Amino acid sequence: MTDKESQFVWFYYRKNTLDTRAAIRRFEARTHFRRRYRWQVAAAVACIAAVIGCYLTARTWLSLTEYAAGETQRTCLLPDGTSVHLAPHATIAFRRISPRSVRMTGTAYFEVVPDPDRPFDIEGRLSHVRVLGTKFQVAESEQSSQIYVTQGKVLFTARDRKEGLVLTRGMSATLQKGSAIPSMNDRPAVNMMAWKTHILHFDNTPIADVLADVGSFYGVKLHTVHTDKRFTGDIHTGSLAETIELIEQTLDIHIEQQ
Repeated sequence: MTDKESQFVWFYYRKNTLDTRAAIRRFEARTHFRRRYRWQVAAAVACIAAVIGCYLTARTWLSLTEYAAGETQRTCLLPDGTSVHLAPHATIAFRRISPRSVRMTGTAYFEVVPDPDRPFDIEGRLSHVRVLGTKFQVAESEQSSQIYVTQGKVLFTARDRKEGLVLTRGMSATLQKGSAIPSMNDRPAVNMMAWKTHILHFDNTPIADVLADVGSFYGVKLHTVHTDKRFTGDIHTGSLAETIELIEQTLDIHIEQQ
């Protein structure tokens, strides 16, 4: 250091004006504040991430899963192992959080996996069905709801009502729009499932009932003046013309399409 530089330092130096310990304390205080601030930011980011994660998880479990059949029937497997066979244009929907509670439209055949602790619930436009594990069909329309049980036991009620009918194998019932309780069907309902089996079954069945089932399957109205006739046999569904011809030749009658 030169004489000129030394004079400059001694001229401007003041005793006790540079307190290194105080400077260190001030630095530590500032550093601690910034460190604490960084932890607060990190905690806030973690909370936001947790909230977003919970939201995405909840949305996934609450989101609606829907299956729809187009022009042909479709088979769906639900998360619990239950099989649902949808007739053309039928739909079924459920939430992942409650896969044993479904909504449906149209016609569907259910093969429900047994679970005594978790009943299986089906809600339609008009009706409600509750089972533990069984096989059955539900056919929903705007005017009525029909059920046919092929195995096990079901409880069939109107929506939002507890009173209804308990049905077992081979039994069927219908709930009309505006009715509080379903009513048992007198006729066997085996042909309700013809859309799935592709077979119409008759056992000494009056011709009026035969034509009603055939007409329902093909979506037409059929009539004959030979009302005393009865028909026995299985009809493998093909074209309407072939089905009518088979019945006419078997019974020697004439059938008109209205």
